[in-house]
Amino acid sequence: MKATTEYQITYLEGSGELVEKVNQFLDHLKSKGKKEKTLYTYGKDVELLVNHFGNGKAITKITKPLMGGFLKCDGILKTASGKDKSHITINKTRRVVSQFFDWLIENDEITESPMPKEITPVNRSEA
Repeated sequence: MKATTEYQITYLEGSGELVEKVNQFLDHLKSKGKKEKTLYTYGKDVELLVNHFGNGKAITKITKPLMGGFLKCDGILKTASGKDKSHITINKTRRVVSQFFDWLIENDEITESPMPKEITPVNRSEA
């Protein structure tokens, strides 16, 4: 018999614009009827963004060059134990972060996404 895992949305703690917007994004997803497991995994993905830039980072100060560095950081490319993440996992995280920025545009928080236009698998030799 397969054990079931309880997933619960985890809001980020702390103050600052980035944390507040991430938590609002998670609320938005919850209001759209996303499942708890989806909310949990999306929360973990956007948490990588906060961990990289810091709680108080102004969303308007996250630029394309800064995102380039984020998309090549170990938080995106490696597991906590230091192993390479799969391309599927990397691409999922990139899509979720891109959705976060799209949501910010829809809510007139930013005018342009700092994400690259095309989200393609990361070439590990470049990382």
